[in-house]
Amino acid sequence: MKDVTKAPGLKILDGKFTAVQQAIGTAKANLAGAAFLADFVEKAKKSGLVAELIERHKVKGLSVAPPA
Repeated sequence: MKDVTKAPGLKILDGKFTAVQQAIGTAKANLAGAAFLADFVEKAKKSGLVAELIERHKVKGLSVAPPA
């Protein structure tokens, strides 16, 4: 966004052309690890941690994924 203010005539277009996709995982055989990670991610989303980090780092156009 900062670059737009430096160059007259530029415009940020509406909509999205890409998405930020993050993943976390473990080996299929690690059932306890997979359960832990799934629980961690859902708690991080539900508690507001993910939303807070998005806000803190001023990430535009990013939202918290719905519950799994």
